[in-house]
This record gives sequence, structure tokens and C-alpha cells, in this order.
Amino acid sequence: MIAFTDGKYIGATLDRNGLRPSRYYVTKDDVIFLSSEVGVVPDLPEGSIRFKSRLEPGKMFLVDFEKGEIVSDNIIKEEVAGSQDYSSWLKDHLFTVQDWVKAAKCNVAAFNFDETNRKLNMFGYTVETLDILLFPMGMLF
Repeated sequence: MIAFTDGKYIGATLDRNGLRPSRYYVTKDDVIFLSSEVGVVPDLPEGSIRFKSRLEPGKMFLVDFEKGEIVSDNIIKEEVAGSQDYSSWLKDHLFTVQDWVKAAKCNVAAFNFDETNRKLNMFGYTVETLDILLFPMGMLF
């Protein structure tokens, strides 16, 4: 979990795996407790809790102090996605592998299939790894 603030917002985010838990409580008097452990405030009466939840993997938790509200992950991502014309930026700046090869003027040697198994074993791969994992990652759409 990574916590952050700029004085206007306070929030936290988890990586996509969510290996470190993050839970939060909102009390009836609008106090928010966010922690990676349950029970950080052991004397918090259950009756004082308005709601409790957890931060999910890949999600953000954000409190907007000016609005006095928790901003949902969907709204955060919609605002960021709509804030710029990413489609035009991508069209203007897309750089493909073919573009890179042309610009670098690379001369790629022909692949020596006789050495394949030795090289795969050297790096801990198998032919199945190529077929199942690496080949699909290298496909151009």
C-alpha cells in the first residue's frame, strides 16, 4: 500500500496484486482510519462505525477534503482518462518495433534453430514456454 497527500486530498493505492492488505473504517463523526492491519484502534466501539471496507488490488482510495467526501475509484479513473486527448497523443507518438528496427538500422542475424534447446535451457525456458507465454506476447495485433 502506498499512502499519499497534497493537503487537498489524502489517499492510498494498492498494487495490482494487493499483496499487502489495506482496510478502512469511516466513523459516524466522519473520522477515517486507513491501515494495513485490522485493529489498529483497538478501543473503537463498533457502534461508532458508519461503514468499513477494504482497498482492493489495483484500486485507489481518495478523500477530497474540499468536497468532504470519499471519491470512488471509478470516478478517479474516469476523470484522469477524460482529462487529455490520449487518442491523438497515441496517434502522434506511437513507435512500433518495426519503426525502432528501421531507426536503429539493425541487422538481425538469422535465427539458428540448432541452438534453440541449448539457449532455452540456459535461461530456464522450454519450447512450451515459447508456445504458451512468449509467442502470444510477441504477436502483433
